[in-house]
Formats: sequence, C-alpha cells, structure tokens
Amino acid sequence: MKEKILDLVFPERCMICGRVMKETKSRIAICHHCAEKLTFLDEVPTCRICGCQLTSLEPFCPTCQTHVHYFTRAVACLPYKEGIRHAVLQYKFYGRRDLCRTFARLLYYRVLPFHRQNPFDCVVCTPMTEAAHRERGYHHTNLIAEPVAKELGIPFLSEAFSKSAETRKQSSLDYVSRFKNVEKAFSLSMPKKAFKGKHVLLIDDVLTTGATADALSKLLSDAGAERVFVATVAGTQKEQYAPVTEEDELAVMF
Repeated sequence: MKEKILDLVFPERCMICGRVMKETKSRIAICHHCAEKLTFLDEVPTCRICGCQLTSLEPFCPTCQTHVHYFTRAVACLPYKEGIRHAVLQYKFYGRRDLCRTFARLLYYRVLPFHRQNPFDCVVCTPMTEAAHRERGYHHTNLIAEPVAKELGIPFLSEAFSKSAETRKQSSLDYVSRFKNVEKAFSLSMPKKAFKGKHVLLIDDVLTTGATADALSKLLSDAGAERVFVATVAGTQKEQYAPVTEEDELAVMF
C-alpha cells in the first residue's frame, strides 16, 4: 500500500528518457520505448570471462585471450554507452540515488540464473574512501549490492574491503595504467576465514578493463575464496593500450 501511494504521488519515470511509467512488477525504471533500443547483454553473445559483447564467434574477447583475470567470470546487464552511461554518471555524481532501485533489480535478474546453477555464498561490493563517502553522501555500490543480496537470500558483507587512498579516475587512463592505478589501493577488512572456500559475488557499477575487479578478486582469492563472480550494471570493452577517448575525458569532468 505504501509503494502504491508513493507511485501516485511520485510516479516512476524512465531513467533514460524521463517518460512517466505505469506501475511494473519488475520495478525497473526503463520504459518499453527505451528498452526496445537497448542491448541487454543476457540476450547477445558475450565473452565467457569478462562479459563484454562479442563481435565475432570466438568465445573470448581479444583482451581475455591474452590477459589472465583473478575473477572466475564477469557479467554486465547493459553496454556502457548513451542513455545507460548518462544514467550511471547521474547516479554516481549527481545525487540520483533513486536509480539504485533499477540498477539493483537489473543486477538481480542478471545473476539469478547463475545463482540457481551454482549458488553464491555472500555478496561484496567495491569500497570507497571515507573522504569520497562524505563528499558524495552515499556509498553508490553499497546501495545496489545490499538489495541484491537480500533478494538472493545471502549475506551482504558491506565492510569486506577498505580503500586506503583516492586513486586517479580509471576513465582517464589507458589499459595498462588502470591496473597500476589500483594495484595497492585496496585491502581486505575482514578475517580471511570469512571467504575461505566461498563462492563470492562482487558487485560494481561499471566494468571496463576489469582492473578494479581484478584487484579485489585477488584479495578474495588470496583469502581462500573458491570462486569470484563479478556483476556490474554496465560493461564496456577497451582494447589494450587504447588511448584516452573524448568520452573518457567527459567522464573525468564529473
């Protein structure tokens, strides 16, 4: 009843075009007009390791054919471009906390088939520094990871990691520099025994090269985690040694 009243007073709007939407069971704020234009990555061929959309019949993308990741597998809900990219940036840097509901639902539906096949034991998410948390006012990955864990019925370990210092924005760096940028930025904040033999679901907003996911997955692997499965709202593909693009520069401005 409370949700119905809120829907009447504050109707759900499409996070891409802003169109007022009718009540939906999925609680995903994407209207059918915009949904028809989007590429949902569970409906197209994707790399079996990093989850990026493939343009060939190969099972792995060019990057994953030469680079070894510390996570077992990664999946994304949508490509990181156009309307989705704008929505993610609005959520992270412009206070659109309401979008966490849609991002969490997208992630839940994306990982549910994998959870049914090989259940996760717990959910973790990428950390923020205390300074960044105070400045932003909320922990953006925490807000989308906690509802996913609740829906899956497994523990959410919100304090699994800590981030010691601010790093340069990943979007401003090329492929190699991204890995060096986060190499020593994170540490484990829980006893290693909490992850020993566990199948861990790691949640983040965007996966590009997988540098952040790799750094955190290595910590979990070193702690004895059996598998680390990464799930992100959006994913994109960056070729190795790719130069910084104009789109990347725009992202740094936020």
